[in-house]
Amino acid sequence: MNRFAQLVCAAALLALGAASAFGADTGWYVGTGIGPSKTNISDGSINNELAKQSPGQSTTGITQDNKSTLYKLFVGYNVTSFVALEGSMFRLGQFGFNSTTTGGTFDGDIDIWGGSVDVLGILPIDHWRIFGRGGVLYAQSTVKLTGTGAVTIPDSQPGETQFGYKYGAGVGYEFDSGVGFRAEWEHYHTADGMGGNLNTNTFTASVLYRFQ
Repeated sequence: MNRFAQLVCAAALLALGAASAFGADTGWYVGTGIGPSKTNISDGSINNELAKQSPGQSTTGITQDNKSTLYKLFVGYNVTSFVALEGSMFRLGQFGFNSTTTGGTFDGDIDIWGGSVDVLGILPIDHWRIFGRGGVLYAQSTVKLTGTGAVTIPDSQPGETQFGYKYGAGVGYEFDSGVGFRAEWEHYHTADGMGGNLNTNTFTASVLYRFQ
């Protein structure tokens, strides 16, 4: 056997050994996750929406309820032990703002639902999985507005449905039975329903089952 053939055989054996050491996760899995979400509603979006709804009014103070809870369901497919495709349906949560104006109050709640498709890059180490993700999302941001005093609200439920993006990273552990757990951080970039954008950070605990 020549030198080149020996090197090829050695490389193949090393690759097989690495696959054995890292596991051979391929196929379908499903899961669900929950965790806290936090965003920041732009003062500019609030001011612009107030000017649109009630011309002549301006804000004198704004407070936010920018924390909520993320829920998601997901299904994925491991192409190899190191790459997976994952689709999810999610609710980022409901966020709110309360503002005083020159003639009353102007308040709103933003509710965000959507779906995403991600690519995961995975480093499997025994039963552990360290991973990063990136993907595109399509989300609906619905706003419910109320006003008092001189603040008029001709359109009390504006909203937007747009494409956005997301990325994140996490760590997981999977048992031989196919049951696994994940802890991860994700960043979602969506519309805020008032002409601006929301950047929402989430920390999620998930449970999954891998079909064997």
